[in-house]
Amino acid sequence: VRVGNPAKVRAPLRAYTVEAVAESSTAAGREAVKLRERAMARLNVLREEKEALAARIGLDLPASPAVPARSRMSPQTRSPVGVRSSAGVIGAAEANARADLDRADVLLRNAMDEVLASAQVVCSTCTGAGDPQLAAHTFRVVVLDEATQATEPAVLVPLTRGAQCVVMAGDPQQLPPTVVSQKALSYGLDVTLFDRVAASGVTPLLLDTQYRMHPAISAFPSQHFYGGQLRDGVQASDKPIPLGFPWPVPQLPVAFVEVEHGREERANVSGGGNSSWAEAESEQQRKSGGKGSSSSGGGSYKNMAEAKLALQVVHGLVQAGGVASVAILTPYRGQVRALESLMRTSAPHLLAETSNNSGNGSGGGVEVTVSSVDAYQGREADVVVFSAVRCNRNGSIGFVSDPRRLNVGITRPRRGLILIGSPSSLAAGSKADWAPYLDWLRKKGVCLSHEAVSTSC
Repeated sequence: VRVGNPAKVRAPLRAYTVEAVAESSTAAGREAVKLRERAMARLNVLREEKEALAARIGLDLPASPAVPARSRMSPQTRSPVGVRSSAGVIGAAEANARADLDRADVLLRNAMDEVLASAQVVCSTCTGAGDPQLAAHTFRVVVLDEATQATEPAVLVPLTRGAQCVVMAGDPQQLPPTVVSQKALSYGLDVTLFDRVAASGVTPLLLDTQYRMHPAISAFPSQHFYGGQLRDGVQASDKPIPLGFPWPVPQLPVAFVEVEHGREERANVSGGGNSSWAEAESEQQRKSGGKGSSSSGGGSYKNMAEAKLALQVVHGLVQAGGVASVAILTPYRGQVRALESLMRTSAPHLLAETSNNSGNGSGGGVEVTVSSVDAYQGREADVVVFSAVRCNRNGSIGFVSDPRRLNVGITRPRRGLILIGSPSSLAAGSKADWAPYLDWLRKKGVCLSHEAVSTSC
């Protein structure tokens, strides 16, 4: 079961939250649902009755059963005594309904405790493991997924739940924790517990077989990032090539669409809880030795030519059918915002319920997600459309040059990978990683022009 706020859990997974399981599989949970529904229905009726009474006397009645003695009443209304009597009845009924809601909450908490006590596996975020609901429960075995992306203080929370055996799974070749504070960085907050345990002499075990990606997608990251040690546990036939896109080599579901005419632009993403993004971006760039200044002053980057082309590509994939999920990934929050804005105005059928980072959209039955690369680490989709954004003459690509960000971006797809970007900018800005990747793509014959895609999608 999954512990956490159901509202923050992706829709396909909400049935596995401890609250949902308690409501559907325990007697106390089912009783809590009935009691809550009856109480809410009663409160709705009482609200209407109170509004009707207020309308009759020209007065907004307070929630309290008492009504001021000096009510503004016309000769046609009932007496103050009668009004107070009616209001008192409504107030008493409201109090009873709210008491039923409290009883429903108690029943549900007991039902959730019952579910947690019998569950073999309990899932949560690291900080979510500190939920008071888990206070009475201990876990002998704690498994930490994405352990190389979590700060040590966050990881310590689940370890306080009685851990006797700890398994940390993570990839040092992928993105580390995002730490915004320079002072926190100076004290080593970006050093993970995984890093420290490995440095102390506990040799990590390599999981050397991947089952997610079509072999053509995994070939370059296996060689470049893992020294050729990453093997394929699936055959090409297990990952059918998606329809709806003009793959340059029909047997290889990898393509790079060259967009040299695009223009990178500053994009303000301050506000809405994202004001620290530019600082984090700047710091990640500094740590990775990326070229060029990052988005300062609450700014980021966008590239409208790439955004429009990305939506064309997604439209073609959705129209063709045969895929369950498509993710549009980009390093920049500014591009995420631009894509979402374009979807609202020109492709609402793709937008549906799509939202930043965790939201999913439904386009013709296809789950469409728009996300930053960083936020999508640990997730996967049938097809990934990657928009690199940066396009300039001096080869300044900022933190897009971070090899870990490249690795995360190109290893999310199961069946198809479509990259959109400026090959000249990327190669000049990242000679150690993007340049060899582009060479590999050209040798495979999977690069094509944006015109070829625009006319076929």
